Amino acid sequence: MLFVIGILATIAFPTYQRYVTATRLAGHAQFIVETLRLARFEVFTRKVTVSLCASTNGTDCTGSAWEKGWIVFTDGNTPGTVDADDEVLRAVSAYKGGTMIDVTDGKKGLDYIQLRPDSIQLSDCTDCPATRVPTSSWGSGILLALLGIDDAMAYQAGCSDQDSSNSPNSENCQKQKPLAVLRLCDSLVTGEYGQSVTLLSNGMTPVTNIRCD
Repeated sequence: MLFVIGILATIAFPTYQRYVTATRLAGHAQFIVETLRLARFEVFTRKVTVSLCASTNGTDCTGSAWEKGWIVFTDGNTPGTVDADDEVLRAVSAYKGGTMIDVTDGKKGLDYIQLRPDSIQLSDCTDCPATRVPTSSWGSGILLALLGIDDAMAYQAGCSDQDSSNSPNSENCQKQKPLAVLRLCDSLVTGEYGQSVTLLSNGMTPVTNIRCD
């Protein structure tokens, strides 16, 4: 009997571990989405600039190791730096276990993401005209969030291959251009259990499942 139980446990444990990992990563992804919504709400309502950056101490930007902690703060002076007049809105402590977060523009790593009343700016980018979007786009994103409409659904509804006016190359969809990608994986488990949060140029944040190797 003990032998059988041991075999069953050996078979069941990896499945349980993957389930726990997938659930944890999904929770982290949802928290990131909620935090980005908080950031764009502050931008839209207070007309201030808000940034996210990696932080190991919860008070300053300290590099690019986002899994060791990160913060959200008003960024009125030096971009990507918490100055004396800035306010930390939210501090996230280091992730536990093997959770890893990779923040990029799709190619290179990002030290910070800055949300302005009229645009989104990324670290190592002094002038990003492609990220500049009308304030009305921010407003629509806030309204959809407050109405409880899922960002991914809104994104898909706005970009359709069947509708030429809303094709991926149309002006409407260019306003929903992916700018930053936050990938969540776990070093202990491989497979399609990861989560990816994409920050679009209109401020929306669809979440997708990804494979982690």
